[in-house]
Amino acid sequence: MNNKVFFSLAVLILVVLACTFTPGTNPTPQPAATAGAVSTGQQTVPFSLGLPSATSRSTLAANTGTSVFLDYDADPLYGLANLQRGFTPDPHILGVGAGGALDTSDINLACGFTTGAPTVVFNLSGGASEGFLRIYFVSSDAGMDATLVVHTPDQGYLCVDNSSYGSGQDPVIDIEYAASGKYAVWVGMHQSDTYAPGMLYITQSADNTP
Repeated sequence: MNNKVFFSLAVLILVVLACTFTPGTNPTPQPAATAGAVSTGQQTVPFSLGLPSATSRSTLAANTGTSVFLDYDADPLYGLANLQRGFTPDPHILGVGAGGALDTSDINLACGFTTGAPTVVFNLSGGASEGFLRIYFVSSDAGMDATLVVHTPDQGYLCVDNSSYGSGQDPVIDIEYAASGKYAVWVGMHQSDTYAPGMLYITQSADNTP
């Protein structure tokens, strides 16, 4: 085989190889699943026991197609208090109204109906220690059965609709080791759009009861 024929065959082989070769492709990296999160298709929303989180405080209300939430960053309806540990007078008392149209069962809380904005917000500060804190509501109408929801500085929710004190209708939330930070409080009622005036108490003493 002369050099000219050999060269032509070599070129032909190279052309065939070039036409049939397909470069390898690297797959597009996919985001890793986030532990303890639910993908909504548009964003990743952390969850904690089905409750609203700091990233997304709203959840879809069942069978309504509307978004409802307890907005602990909204302006409180009945005031903001700044309390330092050892505050006086103790208890700290605020006149508030209980009730609303937001059904807390839609966001996995069984504490009746309240408002989106907090009833009261207070900031607790002072010292590194975590002490006892009690929050309770006493209705001006003895026949009205109220509820309490508290959002704590650790992004948790506390919910109660009765207590073991007095008639049992005045809700009490005890926090054995209350951290410094922001507390948002909602006072609700068992029926929608039912309202009752009363007093909200914040105390550091277990001797203070409804």
